[in-house]
Amino acid sequence: MYIETGFYIRGITTLAKPRTLKLISCLLLCGCLFGCGGTFPRIGALMSFEMEDQFRNSHSDADFKGRVLVVIGGDREGASVAENWGKALSQSLKPERDSGRLSLVGLSNLKGVPFFLKGYVRGKFSQNPGDWALLDWKGLFADSYGFILGNANILVFDKEGALLYRAHFSECRPDQVLSLTAIIRSKLDGPHPVTSRRPLPGRPCAQF
Repeated sequence: MYIETGFYIRGITTLAKPRTLKLISCLLLCGCLFGCGGTFPRIGALMSFEMEDQFRNSHSDADFKGRVLVVIGGDREGASVAENWGKALSQSLKPERDSGRLSLVGLSNLKGVPFFLKGYVRGKFSQNPGDWALLDWKGLFADSYGFILGNANILVFDKEGALLYRAHFSECRPDQVLSLTAIIRSKLDGPHPVTSRRPLPGRPCAQF
């Protein structure tokens, strides 16, 4: 469950003076820039983070050092596409995962979920310990790496945490999976510049 929320200031325009409005706007801007509660990354780098999964187990960026990291993120609207991508890449990259050279991590963008609904939302995730996912309640990854709502957003980082690949997909097709699998495997062989790919027409991943 994903709840999109916005911030609205109602009544201020009729009750406050222009100078007061400017001050409020300045304070809100500063709050957005400096009060987000996370460490935003250098351009093209893995952000410093510590997040829980649905089982309340804690995970941090340090857990993935020394391995290529693939993050598959999505919000409520993009959950099914992200799940299809996760299953497809998990299968196609099984040898690399089993060897410990690569980590494949699912991430749910839950920005905007009220605190009193967190327990309910947490219970909606898979209860299989092997299917854990990072719960990004603050939307730090989405904000930092420009996630596209309603899509599967895929990030590939090298062993040192440098961003090597970024893409978003509105669907999941066999040809896309094969292409991305080849790209990820190429990243295991050495550093490459950041690339971006767009999906092409084709069949859904359910047919993979």
